[in-house]
Amino acid sequence: MAEKNPMWKGDKVGYQAIHGWIKSRKLKPNLCELCKINPPYDLASKGDIYTRNLNDWMWICRRCHMLLDGRLVNLHKVRGDTNRVPLLSKM
Repeated sequence: MAEKNPMWKGDKVGYQAIHGWIKSRKLKPNLCELCKINPPYDLASKGDIYTRNLNDWMWICRRCHMLLDGRLVNLHKVRGDTNRVPLLSKM
């Protein structure tokens, strides 16, 4: 049991460590947990705080992850594709 290890830090670990811990314990579904269309590649936190609660995480496709983070909207704005700004609600 990891908690009994003297090096155990609980939730006071870095970004990579918590992602690795969750990735090794949360089963990866065949389809994205949001759009249910694409295969998931990214493990994303549902909130702003990274915890070890598996229910606070989801396996999602790259497109859904970029939509949630606002990166896809920013990318379209930078490219000048303001008419093509995608919406998460259209999925």
